[in-house]
Amino acid sequence: MSNTDRIVSLWELLKRFDNADVMGALTHAASMKKVFDYGAGKLATLPLDHYIVIEIDALKALVDNCAALRDAAEMHGLPGVRKAADNVVLNIGKIDSGKATLNNCERITSSLESLFAVFVGVIEDRYAFMLSYGSEGYLDNAKVVDNVVSKSFPNSVYDLEEAAKCLAFERWTACVMHSMRSLDNAINIFQASLNVQNPKENWKQILDQIEASIKALGNKHPQHQWNSEASSYFRVMKDAWRNHAMHGKDRYDEARAKDIYDATRGFLRHLSSQLFE
Repeated sequence: MSNTDRIVSLWELLKRFDNADVMGALTHAASMKKVFDYGAGKLATLPLDHYIVIEIDALKALVDNCAALRDAAEMHGLPGVRKAADNVVLNIGKIDSGKATLNNCERITSSLESLFAVFVGVIEDRYAFMLSYGSEGYLDNAKVVDNVVSKSFPNSVYDLEEAAKCLAFERWTACVMHSMRSLDNAINIFQASLNVQNPKENWKQILDQIEASIKALGNKHPQHQWNSEASSYFRVMKDAWRNHAMHGKDRYDEARAKDIYDATRGFLRHLSSQLFE
């Protein structure tokens, strides 16, 4: 990668599986298979020139649902599904004006059975992850990052969003690491606002410099209270989390990770009320 500082997230390694669309397509296809099964059984007892009438809209819906399954297969690399879905569509196309003969019914039933078998077979070889109830909100970037924070500190947005995704996927320690990373640029801006000379990279040294600058500005400085609040907030996060999270000294559970994530967002909101990149 050209940007060696960038972390590739779990979210980027995954592909969203639209369960509602796929299950809807499979359910409709299964119901149509019952129709053609019934038709085949009925027509088998009648002369070959007989047929059953299938509504055109129902056939179009089946074609659309085959397309949905084919698209899902292509997105997720499910071999054989596209060919099986195309075969169903091909057989549907042989029905003349909705008049399905015995041959039509048997062919479509057979092709649908093949589609189901192929789809189930390839799905069984894949891992699927289901989010806990209520976790989907962490995947909504608009809810994760406040508008004021995104405008003031756009370079913090990526890691805040990744921290939220890690919460959704229950990667608690990764959530803390992304939360801490989201603060780096904002802290630099805070230092600059205090005219810190020769800023350090170690967080303890950075904090010492910030507190020394605030003290030097004096209690009568118009920003003294705001600066002190920000500094106190920073120290709480630094002492509790940064030194351990970023140096592999600790692991985090759900409660601690959510506390840190919420605190990080709160701290950035505080900084955003006065500072920006």
